[in-house]
Amino acid sequence: ILQAIDTDASVSGHRIVFRAGDYPFLSSLVRNLGFGMDAMNRNWRTWVIGFSNRKQKNLFDELGLKDFDQQDMGLLMIGIISASLGLLALFMLLRKSPLNDPLLKIHQRFLARLKRLDIKVKASSGPLDLLAAIQLRNKNLATAATPYLRLYMQLRYAQLKYTGKEKQRLLEYYRQFVRNART
Repeated sequence: ILQAIDTDASVSGHRIVFRAGDYPFLSSLVRNLGFGMDAMNRNWRTWVIGFSNRKQKNLFDELGLKDFDQQDMGLLMIGIISASLGLLALFMLLRKSPLNDPLLKIHQRFLARLKRLDIKVKASSGPLDLLAAIQLRNKNLATAATPYLRLYMQLRYAQLKYTGKEKQRLLEYYRQFVRNART
């Protein structure tokens, strides 16, 4: 047997600073909300607890699953879960993998070069943060990095469809940056 315990009864009345009764509109609103929540809770519990085998069979009949037994239901659930996982796997395979993104590969090389130059960048650094970090270290190097970072931002964040031409231009800007970093 379940017994309801009122936890609010343990709080002393003088410790309650705000009383809804001081504001009639708010008091009736809170009371009506409480009644509404109680009614929803009661209906939910009645529906869940009162869901007998007969009601379940009636529901299946209405859904066109008249002769389903427990084994058939288990097989149906396994089928639905398998189909869902299959669709998820297919979606993941068809999605453009960041590992195959040539733009990302070039940018990772750029970040590795910055690390070798002992330029501290956070993993969350965007192109403008990178440029600021490079400028703190070496203004001439920042000048060399600017064309690369500008094109990278256009290709990455403007979501332009880039072709081999843009990739080659980005690689050339990267190589110019590397040449300037060596001097």
